[in-house]
Amino acid sequence: MRSIFGFFVWLALYCGVGYGVYVFWYAPSISSTPANETPEVVWSIRAIPAEPQDHILYRQLRGEVAYGETFVLSFRMGGCLAEVSTGLAEGAAVSKGDVLARLDVDAADLELQRARQAKVLVTAMLNEGVTELEVSRARQDRAQREVDVSERQLLRSRDLFDNRLVSRSALDRLEQDHLAIQSRAEAAAEDVMMATSRLETLRAERFQVDIAIREAQVVLDNMTLRAPQDGIVTQDNLTGTTCVAAYAPLLEISEPTNKVVEVALSHLVISDLTQNEPLVGRPVQFFPPYANCTGRVGRLENRDTQVNGATLRIDLDPDCAPQLKENELIPLRITSRHLPDTIRLPAEVEWDTGQIFVVDNNRLQSRTVSIAARDESWLYIKDGIAAGDLVLSSRPEFAIDGQRVQVISN
Repeated sequence: MRSIFGFFVWLALYCGVGYGVYVFWYAPSISSTPANETPEVVWSIRAIPAEPQDHILYRQLRGEVAYGETFVLSFRMGGCLAEVSTGLAEGAAVSKGDVLARLDVDAADLELQRARQAKVLVTAMLNEGVTELEVSRARQDRAQREVDVSERQLLRSRDLFDNRLVSRSALDRLEQDHLAIQSRAEAAAEDVMMATSRLETLRAERFQVDIAIREAQVVLDNMTLRAPQDGIVTQDNLTGTTCVAAYAPLLEISEPTNKVVEVALSHLVISDLTQNEPLVGRPVQFFPPYANCTGRVGRLENRDTQVNGATLRIDLDPDCAPQLKENELIPLRITSRHLPDTIRLPAEVEWDTGQIFVVDNNRLQSRTVSIAARDESWLYIKDGIAAGDLVLSSRPEFAIDGQRVQVISN
């Protein structure tokens, strides 16, 4: 009987507490809401807190491995081949100075021999001319000394004649002798001039012969194809050829330990990479399986601002070259821009160009922001929101300015 009574007492107490809660908590709000007014809808949303940071943007590209230093060999003159190195083929190793091919050199060699023989003859004549000039100058010096002695004797004889110590006939003979000595001196001077002229002519002839020898040697050298460096043959258009044209590319020699990565760039990518700082010297990172390789931007080649963009040449560290194969395509990335103190947000938070929603006092508020950079996945905002602002990240295209919201996650 007591247990039944206790049960009813507890039941009454529980009902009384429930009624009190209803009266003091729910009843006032129900009585204050007009019967014809719809309660305000509260959205449950996800938001992202704005956190300014320094960001580095990268441009991911794909490049082709190539040899860094390549020589294309050709003859400077056309002709038929007289000799081709045995074992010459793509992939064959060559050493600097190796004779790879030679044209028919008989005519060129004969021309060189003729020029050298002409030089021997002209040199001998030149030596004779030098000797002749030295003899003529010695003869001129001796004749000039005789003139000086004759002039002194003539002057002394004239003084003696004035003092009546020498006869007129003796004075006349001295004057005639003096004129003869002067004539011989003038003849010796003319001999010197003629010898000098002949010597200058011979020197000019030897100069022309030297030019002919050099030209003949150049022709002969141009008829011989030599390896400009140690390397391997990467292209062979010579094997099986009998005659060649002047400047036709025949062989390509490359240094196997010196490799680069070449990246074709469009004008848009070039503009993105060069808008803030110089591109040359910028570090380059590679992706697996070559993540341990490093390199730097060397230069832009074949730049054409109107049509084709440019080719970016990336210089590799020496340890990377053996790992990479020629013509292999490898992924890489280059630093594009440095954005200090910017806020990175997912691209989907932008419901219109430069427009996002933030949560302000549990309501959505539209903000116009200044975007420093963007890519397919992210926006980088430099102005318009502050650190700690909550940015709507879910369904911003359906949001309404002033909408009451409840943030359930961020």
